[in-house]
Amino acid sequence: MWTLTQLRYFNILTQTLNYREAAERLDISEPALSMQIRKLESVLGTKLFHRQGRAIALTTAGRQFTFHAIQILQAVDDANRSVTARTPRQTLRLGASGNHLFSPIIGRIADAYPQLTIQMSELTTTDIIDQVKNHTLDAGIAFLPVDDPAISSHYLFSDRLMAITAPDNNALQKATLANLSRVPLAVLADRFYVRRILDDAFQAQSLVPHYQLALGSYHSIATVVQHSHAVGLVSAAFLRSQDPHRWRILPLADTLTPLPMGFIYPRGTALDPVLQQTYQAVAAFHHD
Repeated sequence: MWTLTQLRYFNILTQTLNYREAAERLDISEPALSMQIRKLESVLGTKLFHRQGRAIALTTAGRQFTFHAIQILQAVDDANRSVTARTPRQTLRLGASGNHLFSPIIGRIADAYPQLTIQMSELTTTDIIDQVKNHTLDAGIAFLPVDDPAISSHYLFSDRLMAITAPDNNALQKATLANLSRVPLAVLADRFYVRRILDDAFQAQSLVPHYQLALGSYHSIATVVQHSHAVGLVSAAFLRSQDPHRWRILPLADTLTPLPMGFIYPRGTALDPVLQQTYQAVAAFHHD
C-alpha cells in the first residue's frame, strides 16, 4: 500500500519534473526521493515517470494518477483542517525578527485565551520560514515575498529604517547615507535581511560605512545608542512599540528597498480562532 508521504513526494515531483529541485523543496536527499518514487511505482505496478534526455516526464499512467493523488491529498488536508478547528490550542509558537512585532498584541491574546502558553522566538527570516515549514513554529512575521509552496502569507505592512541617537547627540543633522557613512553606526548583524539591504544601499552609492557595533536585535541597538556616540539604525515598527522620547529620531533621507512584512504559516493549515485573532491583532497594530 502506498503512503501519504509517497503521494506528497510524487505531487511535488510532478510540479518540478526535476529530482534535484523536488528534493530541495522537500528538504530530503535525491536518493531518498528516488527510493520513495520507486516504492510507489512498485505498489501501483506501473511506471509514473520516464526519462527524456536529462529531464523526466509523466507517463500516461503518471498523468492519470496525478489527478487522484491531488484529490487524496486535498481530502487529507480538509480533514486535518476540520479536526484542528475543533481542537482547543494549548500552545502558540511565534517567530519574528524582533519581539516588538508581536509584543504589543500578546497581552490581548493571553487575556482572551488564559489557558494558552505563548512562546516567542527572535529569529532571522530564513530561520522563521524554515521553522514554520517544519511546524516548529505555528506562525511568524517575515519579509515578503516568501517564495515557498509550503508557506501561506498575508501582507501586513511595509517597514522602513530610521536613524536614532542619544538625545544629546547632535552629530547627525540629516540622515542621508553619505552622512551616515561618516559616523560610527550600530546596526544589526550581517545574518539579518535588513543588514543586507543596508549594505546594498551603501554599496550602490560607493560608500563605506563604519559599522562600529553589529548587534543581534533592535533592542540592543537602542540601548547601546543611549550610552554611546553611535548612530543606530532601527525599524519604524520597532519605534512604534517604544517611548520615542528616549532618542533623537531621524527618518532616512535616501530611499531604500521597501521592507514588506507578512504573517506566514504552513500552507494547508487552517487559521484556528487563536491564530486568526493573532493575525488580526498584528494587522491592526502594524498597518501602513
